[in-house]
Amino acid sequence: MEDRRKAARMRTMILVAAFALAAVAAFAKTKPSEKIAALPQGKLDGPVYVNEALGLTYEYPSDWNASTDPKETIDLDPEHPDGPAVQCSRVLLWLEAPKKAEGRFSGMAALIAIDPSCFTNVRFPKSAFDSQAINDVVDVVLKHYKRSPFFSPYGVKFYASAPQGRMQILMTGGMIINAIESKIGEPAPAREPLDVSTSFFLIESKGFWIARAYVADDPSKQEIEQSKLSSGP
Repeated sequence: MEDRRKAARMRTMILVAAFALAAVAAFAKTKPSEKIAALPQGKLDGPVYVNEALGLTYEYPSDWNASTDPKETIDLDPEHPDGPAVQCSRVLLWLEAPKKAEGRFSGMAALIAIDPSCFTNVRFPKSAFDSQAINDVVDVVLKHYKRSPFFSPYGVKFYASAPQGRMQILMTGGMIINAIESKIGEPAPAREPLDVSTSFFLIESKGFWIARAYVADDPSKQEIEQSKLSSGP
């Protein structure tokens, strides 16, 4: 009888310890990335964003509204301000489509720098055949960035390729939202379904992951996909 009581107490102690560890893990804070903190914000030169420290040049549609001011951007993970998406990333450039109507969806895009050292045992793939590394990158990005506007709540498709030997990963999705559409002859705007696309395009440059991301309706999508991102070795 005494042995059974000791065994029961031991099981209780193990369960309490396990719950305590789980609670610590749930509220663990990600240490802010020193690499991200030291990264220059970059500058605008006409419809071109340049960041020499990252070896980046990004040419975007000239009529889109652009800002490098961190105060004029979005929270990449509003539910977890101490998580990696916030502590280990920086929005370098924020873009908004020019044709913004009151109450209607407006396309938006961003250029994001990510410090991959915040993620354990994840490396950027070296080729399109490195399926394990590709899946690991996609998994960690979805885990930490899926609450940003650049991912559909209905899942993503991903593609990996290496044009001219430069590895890149593209994650895309879509959804239908209700947007205000003005109709001739009606006293008030009506809500109509609107197709919206999401995209998270990822490359590696100078030890960082660089994401070119957008959420846009079809006209804005066609415009933002004409943008050109160039990076050094």
